[in-house]
Amino acid sequence: MRGGDISRANIRLCQYILDFTTMNKKWVYMSPDLVATLFYAYSRLTLDHGKFPDLRDQECDFVVSLFSERVSSNLYNPV
Repeated sequence: MRGGDISRANIRLCQYILDFTTMNKKWVYMSPDLVATLFYAYSRLTLDHGKFPDLRDQECDFVVSLFSERVSSNLYNPV
């Protein structure tokens, strides 16, 4: 996933990885580094995807869910 690249191939890759990680959140949550990487990557990519409102909205929902679910789980179950 390349920032600033709105080619068809890169948009499809962003969508595919977003779909995969959304369907496999339990697996994603097993790795705090992966959560942080995905959070940062999709937070940045939403800025590039203004011309793709459906994708941008899905990315925003994903980033918000990562933040809210990880923060709330850490508040109630400290490590």
